[in-house]
Amino acid sequence: PPWPPSEIFEARMLLPDDLTHSKRDVRLTEAGTISYHLEWQEGIGGYPITVSWAAALPLGAFTIRDDMTGTIIPPVDMASVQQLVVPDSLSFVTGLIIEVAPEIDLIPPLGPFNFRVLTLTPGDVTLTWDVAVEDHFAYYEILYDTTAFVDDAAYVWDWTEDQVLSNISTTQTTIPFPWGVVPSFFRIRAWDTFGNAGALSDLVSVTNVAGDPDVTLPAGPRIVGVYPNPFSSATTIACRLPEAARGELSVYDLRGRLVTRLDLGDETGESRIVEWSGLDDRGRRVASGAYFCVLRSPSGVDRERIILLR
Repeated sequence: PPWPPSEIFEARMLLPDDLTHSKRDVRLTEAGTISYHLEWQEGIGGYPITVSWAAALPLGAFTIRDDMTGTIIPPVDMASVQQLVVPDSLSFVTGLIIEVAPEIDLIPPLGPFNFRVLTLTPGDVTLTWDVAVEDHFAYYEILYDTTAFVDDAAYVWDWTEDQVLSNISTTQTTIPFPWGVVPSFFRIRAWDTFGNAGALSDLVSVTNVAGDPDVTLPAGPRIVGVYPNPFSSATTIACRLPEAARGELSVYDLRGRLVTRLDLGDETGESRIVEWSGLDDRGRRVASGAYFCVLRSPSGVDRERIILLR
């Protein structure tokens, strides 16, 4: 719409040419800068004009500067301050430019690990797990079904409304349990603030015969996740050995040649986390490319493809 009479103060946010809405999700999947133009007419009050914003900004780098040369008011880091004042001496400045360099994250969360039932009583079940690995964690999602899960299933229950699950340090939650359903199945996965979902956890089945929980996990070892993947300098490999035995974790090239063996340690718990820095068994840096991480234990074998980019 046209500007009001000149004696009335008004400020307007002018949208980038390719936008039709006043809001835009800056969690992009492609690198680039988004520019917004804030323009005003001074009205009767005149200058100074104070522009302020919230302290909590979305992910990325936000800067604000004048819309003339960008140097009269040098760029200000909007994450470190919460306002900018245009004084009387700069009354020829009638607008500001806000530039956003969005942060990009396409890597899903790693984990959570060791998902299991802690307690089961008539009316509810308490589930517990080891924490996920994720710099931009958003929440844990608990999934329930009365038939065995498949990866693309439409799940029956989604417990993301539980605010406790929005804390990465959370390791358990209690939810209503449909008593009398035999068996019931649960899984968990983590989400980050960029909309990346981690892998579904191991399946936990619960039967409530005579009021006693019967919790079962898939047999055999499992590589729960690799983060980051692809990687350049080092990657973390999360494993599960349900029989709590000492397994063997090895890296092979695409021709099936052994590159190195990784130490799983002497822990007796099911979850193991190991780092590989892209070295062979002689400490030499291996070439960029695809490799296979293979986990063996007395109960079986699991493998995961990993990519090294130098």
